[in-house]
Amino acid sequence: MTELKTKEARKSYFELNKSITENKQVSDTIAKAFTAGTGITPETQPDGAAYRLESLDHNLNISTWGDIDYTIYKDIFRQPVKQTVQKYTVYYSHGRSGHQMFQNEIAKLQSNEPHAKQQTVNIKFLVDTKGASFAMNMVDTTVDTTTLLEISGVNNLAKAIEYGIFYGDSDLAAQKGEGLEFDGLSKLIYEHNHLDAKGTSLTPALLNKAATQIGHVGFGVATDAYMPIGVKADFINQHLSAQRILMPNAAGHGMQVGFDVARFISARGDINLHGSTIMDLDNVLDTDTVLDVNAPKAPELVAKAETDKGGNFLAEDRTFTDKDGVDHVLLNKEVGTELEYRAVAVGSSDSLPTDVVKATPANATDGVKLTITLNRLASVLPDYVAIYRKSQVPGDDQFFLIDRIPYSEFDGATQSYDYEDLGATIPGTADVFVGELKPETIRLLELAPIMKFPLAIQTTATNFAMLWYGAMQLTFPKRWVQIHNVLYNSQFDDTRFA
Repeated sequence: MTELKTKEARKSYFELNKSITENKQVSDTIAKAFTAGTGITPETQPDGAAYRLESLDHNLNISTWGDIDYTIYKDIFRQPVKQTVQKYTVYYSHGRSGHQMFQNEIAKLQSNEPHAKQQTVNIKFLVDTKGASFAMNMVDTTVDTTTLLEISGVNNLAKAIEYGIFYGDSDLAAQKGEGLEFDGLSKLIYEHNHLDAKGTSLTPALLNKAATQIGHVGFGVATDAYMPIGVKADFINQHLSAQRILMPNAAGHGMQVGFDVARFISARGDINLHGSTIMDLDNVLDTDTVLDVNAPKAPELVAKAETDKGGNFLAEDRTFTDKDGVDHVLLNKEVGTELEYRAVAVGSSDSLPTDVVKATPANATDGVKLTITLNRLASVLPDYVAIYRKSQVPGDDQFFLIDRIPYSEFDGATQSYDYEDLGATIPGTADVFVGELKPETIRLLELAPIMKFPLAIQTTATNFAMLWYGAMQLTFPKRWVQIHNVLYNSQFDDTRFA
């Protein structure tokens, strides 16, 4: 009986082994067949995969800014000019008025003259150079190479112009007033028309205050307000609870809720509200910048907190309480908090950012002294140094621009500059520009509109430049207002006004 079981076990083993061998032969045969694979390089496309045709989508999928993202660039009036220096006259007042107009029966004849002043605008030059090899122009591509480069150049120039309208500064250079940028709104707006939201949201009260200021000191009418789209979203969210009626969907299926606040009726004019996706892009430190061979050397940066310097730092967290009584922090306090700074030397290209330096103000009136020292052996000098501070928004690790220091301000012997951060700019907040968008108030002076300029062929490549020559003219600086330190929308907006 035992011997029989042993024979049966041996027979079962040999049959199993035979089956495994036959299956392996089948699997080997299958493995020898051509396979398509998913490799995309010659090294990973052997045998059958080497014959596979690759399919490339004929559509160009653009995931960066385009025509839909421009706001004031599309709205502003353009005036052609014929000179690189443009002059204009501003009529400031009618002269004496009020009590001074009342006279005795026999009056003294005293001349009363209007007050006017001549202003000057220097044309600036924006250029974006492009090039493609002859081979690139000859191969079959999804889109025409030259057309693609032209689209890129136009968009780069348009974005730069829009940035200049808001933040341009001609003083950012070795010689004051000789910088490459034209002066923008933040530089030209009347000094008393800079309002501080101090880390709060844009509200109807703030818009009314701006409109009233424009009417009171500038005798103008507010027509438009430009802000990052996050600020506009926050303003809309404040009014979501005001919508009580559900509207039928235009397609006839179901209902729709939500709305866009496109205009605000102020005490002095109906204000069109524009949300921009690009106006504040350059105010955030780009830590992924590839170093250019022509970039200046990174500066040295040292931070030190100093007592009683007239600062205006946040002493308490900016919070709100939701409908359930739970407190949420929108902005972290600055007093007693370790503030983090970085700096970048900017010329034709950006330097690498400095390492993070830290300082902790103990009181709201303290200051943080930042000593910036340029590399004295550098062959390329910057136009200015940009100073960044880490966002005060909880969970946001980005560094925001707080100021730009022209090279002309640096000590010639030591190549250093002491900057005092007094908390004027709250990192993580934004600016809102409110003003009168009329041709007589603000305009772009264009010596050359955006155009393509062919360059000489010196290599096996075709090169051309997309260029724009112009500047902005703000005839009435009192008819625009800049609101600083406005809160973006936050993750808590769904409960904030419920």
